[in-house]
Amino acid sequence: MRSSRVPVRPGPGPALALLLTFVGFGLSIAFQALAPPRAAADPLPILACESAPDPYLATTNFVIGRSFDREPAVIAFHGGDSEATAIELADIGAVGAVYGLAYDAKRERLYAAAYHKRNSKFGPLGPGGIYAIPLDGGAVEPLLQVPEAGRDMHDKDDDYHPDERGRGYAGKTSLGDIELDPATDQLFVMNLEARRIDRFQLPEGRAIGSVPQGAAGEPWAEDARPFGLAWHQGWLYQGLVDSAVATQRRDDLFAYVYASRADGSQMQPVAAIDLRYDRGRHDPWKPWPRREDFSWTHNEYPQAMLTDIAFDAGGNLLVGLRDRHIDTGPSLIELYRRAPGDVLRLDPAGPMRWHFDPLAPEHYFEDGLAGIHDEIAGGGLAQLMARDLLVSTAIDPLRTHREGTNVGAVSAGAIWLDNPSGRDLGRVELVYNAKRHAGPHGKAIGLGDLEVLCVPPDSTPTPSASPSASPRPSPTATPTASDTPPASSTPTATATATASATATATPTPGPIYLPYGEKDKYCRPDAYHTDVVLVLDRSTSMLRPVEPGGLAKNEAAIAAARAFLRSLDFSPDGLGRHDQVAVVGFNDSAWIELPLTRDAAAAEAALDRIAGKTIEGTRLDLAFTWGQKPLDGPERKPENRPVIIMLTDGLPNRVPFGAGSPYPGSQRQEDSVLMAVDAVKAAGTRVYTIGLGNPRDILPWLMIDAASERWMYYYAPLPEDLAGIYAQIAATFNTCDPRPAPTPCAPEEQHVDVVLVLDMSTSMYRTTRSGRTKHEAAIAAAHSFVDQLDLERDGWGRRDQVAVAGFNDASWTEIGMSDDRAAVHAAIDRLPARIAEGTRLDLALEEGQRAMGIGPRLQPNQPVIVLLTDGLPNRVPFGPGSPHPDCDRQECTVLKYASAAKAAGNRLFTIGLGESSDVLRSLLEQAATAPDHYYFAPDGEDL
Repeated sequence: MRSSRVPVRPGPGPALALLLTFVGFGLSIAFQALAPPRAAADPLPILACESAPDPYLATTNFVIGRSFDREPAVIAFHGGDSEATAIELADIGAVGAVYGLAYDAKRERLYAAAYHKRNSKFGPLGPGGIYAIPLDGGAVEPLLQVPEAGRDMHDKDDDYHPDERGRGYAGKTSLGDIELDPATDQLFVMNLEARRIDRFQLPEGRAIGSVPQGAAGEPWAEDARPFGLAWHQGWLYQGLVDSAVATQRRDDLFAYVYASRADGSQMQPVAAIDLRYDRGRHDPWKPWPRREDFSWTHNEYPQAMLTDIAFDAGGNLLVGLRDRHIDTGPSLIELYRRAPGDVLRLDPAGPMRWHFDPLAPEHYFEDGLAGIHDEIAGGGLAQLMARDLLVSTAIDPLRTHREGTNVGAVSAGAIWLDNPSGRDLGRVELVYNAKRHAGPHGKAIGLGDLEVLCVPPDSTPTPSASPSASPRPSPTATPTASDTPPASSTPTATATATASATATATPTPGPIYLPYGEKDKYCRPDAYHTDVVLVLDRSTSMLRPVEPGGLAKNEAAIAAARAFLRSLDFSPDGLGRHDQVAVVGFNDSAWIELPLTRDAAAAEAALDRIAGKTIEGTRLDLAFTWGQKPLDGPERKPENRPVIIMLTDGLPNRVPFGAGSPYPGSQRQEDSVLMAVDAVKAAGTRVYTIGLGNPRDILPWLMIDAASERWMYYYAPLPEDLAGIYAQIAATFNTCDPRPAPTPCAPEEQHVDVVLVLDMSTSMYRTTRSGRTKHEAAIAAAHSFVDQLDLERDGWGRRDQVAVAGFNDASWTEIGMSDDRAAVHAAIDRLPARIAEGTRLDLALEEGQRAMGIGPRLQPNQPVIVLLTDGLPNRVPFGPGSPHPDCDRQECTVLKYASAAKAAGNRLFTIGLGESSDVLRSLLEQAATAPDHYYFAPDGEDL
C-alpha cells in the first residue's frame, strides 16, 4: 500500500502527502456504495447525514514551529472507496494550529478554531481566530476573533523550541471545540481562556452573547476545564473535567456533561464520569499537574480533557477524551509521548440523564493497537447516522516504532467503530511521522476535531425542561436520586417544526467540489475471497535479530503470520465463499508445510512446526515455484483470487543458473529467480514480496521486479514492522480493485540524481576572506554537499546519485552518475588539475546534461543540475557561424542551453560566486528553473 500522492483541491498549498490504509473487512461492507457510479467530472454529492453511508470527514493536523507553512492544517477524507482519496482544505500558513471544526452546509464552508498546542504557531488571527474555509476551492477567509481568548503564550525563540512558556497553557487558553446550530445559524465556540461558550450569528460573525461553563457555581469551579461541545435536538451540550489541580487527588477526577438551551437557560448536569476506571496497559488518568515538569521523565502522564460529544442511534451519549499530555509537548529534547485518549459510551438513565459504570467492560473494546496500545482514541468524534457508526481520531491506528525505545505515538488517523457491538470496522492512517523528530510533526503527533461533511437534519427549539441542581456526584457508578431531573424535564425525541423569526431552511443536499479520482463501477466488496500462500524464508539468518539485542526475525515472522491469519475470513458465507491459506517454507530446498485450508487451527499448527525448520540457503527460485504448487492443487477454489506472499531476509543463495540449470539462458542467480516468478505470474497469481532487515542483505530491485506491481513490494527495516505490513497487504484483499491507498510522500523518500558543474577557470585562483583560493573553497563546499547526500540504498533500493563535471574554455565529466562516495570525492579532488582560461557557460550547461546520462540513472530520482561560476560568460560563440546564429550576444546562447537542460526535465540551480560585478545575476536567474533557484555567494567561504 505504498504508491503515490493523492489529489488536492485547486488553490495554494502543495499536494497533501497522506497514507490512507484500511484494515479489517467489516469496513468495506459497512461502506458499500449505495449511489450509482459517477463520471469523473461530476462533483461529489453531499448527502443528508441520515442517508450518507460514507461521507467525507474533516480533521485538523499539527506541525512544529514556523517552517512548515505549506503542510496541511485541515484535511478531508473518507473510507468507502477502493482507492481512497484525501484532500487538503487549508494549510498551516493560512490558519496555523486549529482544533475545533464546524460544517456550514448552507454556505459550503468549514469553520476552524485556533488552538494552543506547544511548539505550534497560531494563524494570522491569533489565539481567538476562527477561519472560514470554502469547499469550492476558494481562499481561506478570516471569520472572526473571539474576544478574551487569551494572549499568544508561546515562546517563539528558536523556532518555538523548546517553547517552555507554551507548555503550561495547553487546554487553558485559546479555543476548544466549536458547534453550529443550522436552524438558527448560531456558532458556539468554547473559549478556554474565559471558560465560557461564546455565541456568534452567522454569516457575519456577530457576537450575540455567551453561556457560562456548567460548573461555574461549583466549589471546585476553579479546577473545571471545559472543552467539548455538541448541538443535539435543541440542546447545547458541553463537556468539562475536574482537573483536580488544587487537590492533586485522583478521587476528584471526574468528567461531566452539562446541557442548556442555546442562550444558557435551563442549565443542568446530565452525566458524570468517574475517571478512575481501568485503562489497561496505560497509566490511569492523573490530576493535571501544578508544575508542568513531567516531560523529561514521562512519555505517559495522562491528563483527561473531554473534547467531544456525540449521540448514537440508540440515544447513548458518546464521549471523546483527549490526553492533554500530547498538547503540552514535547519539544525535540524531551521524550516522545504516547498519550492516547478514550471513547466512552454512557447509557440512558432517565430523561436527560446518562450513566457511566467505571467497573463495566469497555464497550469499544477494539480501539487499540495490538501489543502496543490498549487505547488509541484521539478525542475527536463523528457519528455516521446512516449506518450507526462512530468515527474517532486515533494515534498509531496501524503502526508505531518498536516498543522498548523512547518513541511514543508516531502516526495518526481515524478508526471506525460499530456502535451496537463496539467492534473495530476499519482504520485510516492519515499522518506518519517517518522522519521522527526531524519531520513536520516533531515529537508531538495527534489530530484535532472530527467533523462530518453532510447536510444535518433541521434542529428546532423543543419544550422547556426544568433546571436541576448540580450536585457533586459520589465516586460510585450508580446514579443517585439527585441524578434524576424533575418529571417536567422531558427530552425531545424528534425535531419539531416551529415558526422562528431567525430560523432558516435546512439546505437541500447538493454538490461539494472536492477533487477526487474516477470512481470504479459499483461492485460488492464482500463478493471476493482469496487463496493465499504464505512463503517463509527458513534460512539460518532468520534466527538472528536485525539489531543487537533486538527481536529475532524468525520469532517476529511467525508472530506476524499468526496475526495475518486472523485477518482472513475462514467462515463460509451464505453462498459457501471463504478465504483459504497455505504455508510453504524454503531455504536450500522448499516444501509445502500446509496445503490450502480454511482450518485456522491447522494453519497455526503449521506455523508452529515451520518455526524450527531452518538450515543454510536462500533458494528464492524455489520459493516461488513451490509457492505456486498449493494454488495448482485440488484444494484450490477457482472463484478465489490466487495470492503468494513471499518473505525473505537475504540475497539469492545457491540458485542455479546458466547452461545445465533449470533456467536456460539465465546468466546470474537473479535471472533464475525472475524466470521462476514469471511462470507464477503467468498462471494468474498475484505476488507480494517482503524484504526484511538491512538493505545490504536484500536486493530491493529484485523484490520489486518479482512483485506483480511495484506497490506490492514491502520493506520491513525491523522484525517488529512485519505485523503492520501483513495487515496492509490483507487490506488489499477481497476488494473490488485490490490496489493500495496512497502513501505518505515523506522527504526522506525523495531522491535525486544530481550533477555538480564547477567553474575551473583561472579566476578561481583568487583568494577568499579566509585566505583560501576560491577553487579550494568551492572544492570543500562540493565535498560537504556530497556528504549530505543519501548515497546508501534503502530498503526499496532508493538512494541519491551524483556526477561531477568541470568547465572553463572546455568542459568534461570527471565522474558519471555514482553512489560511490569515495570515488565521487576523488573526482572532485581531481578538478583543480584542469584549471584554465575561459568561462564557457554554454558548455557547462551542455556538459551537465550530458553527465546526467553517464552511468545508470535511477528513474524515480529527480534530475538536478547545480552550476557554480565566479565569472561572466567568456568565449561563448554567438551569431552567424555559431550553433545559434539567431543569437546576438553570449547571454542568448547560454540561455538556449539552459532552456534545453530544463526542457529535458532537469531542475537547474545556479550559484554566482564573487563580487557582484563578477557575475551576471540576471543571466543566472533566467538560466535557473526559477529565480529563487539562483544563489549568490559574495565570498567562497559563503558556499
